[in-house]
Amino acid sequence: MKVQGSANGWEVLVRTDDDDREGFSFLDIMDRVDPLPENFENYDNFKEGVYYMCTHSGTKIGFVLKFAINEMKTVCREIFEKTFQLDELSHVLKFRSEDFELRNKLIDQLAHKMYQKSSISGVKGWRNEKYAIWVDRKPYALIERAMAGVLGIITYGVHINGYVLDPKSKRIQFWIPRRSETKQTWPLMLDNIIAGGLGYPYGIYETVLKESIEEANLEKKYY
Repeated sequence: MKVQGSANGWEVLVRTDDDDREGFSFLDIMDRVDPLPENFENYDNFKEGVYYMCTHSGTKIGFVLKFAINEMKTVCREIFEKTFQLDELSHVLKFRSEDFELRNKLIDQLAHKMYQKSSISGVKGWRNEKYAIWVDRKPYALIERAMAGVLGIITYGVHINGYVLDPKSKRIQFWIPRRSETKQTWPLMLDNIIAGGLGYPYGIYETVLKESIEEANLEKKYY
């Protein structure tokens, strides 16, 4: 690929004859950016440093790093041991309770302790927003958003980009905003126009509306 300039100052990424001959693909770039191998569970550093988080019945729902487990044990051992059963041999961190409400109560207490005393920076970005751990299409536990990364659960979000058609050049121009320097995560980095995590109990469409009001100041008449 090469960058080709134009008289009006535009830079365009152009596929070359060499790209065609060599079978260039953006998949190669994706592989370099996201190099996680399919057999990641066989690597020694994974076996030594990562634990599976599981439901009380054994369903895998997350990946927890060993240092995060050690931090939880150090900061709030009592509530940690009430919430989870730790199997060092099989590297499994399992919820103890079969009760949805009790799981939520315990994990919320643990999250508050981590927020107050932990040195893990991610936990300090407290949101007062819950992410759901979904199992069989049902919420298994509700986790404070700031704790989601520590517990390695899957999270979901909506992302909306905007563009305008330049009336003179007829080219598409994207709006690329920059995040506030006061954001808890990735301050001052480039971003979507509208984006937000799927906090419980909101669905995709509800989240789109909510974030459109909060982040783009759009009135409901524009939906």
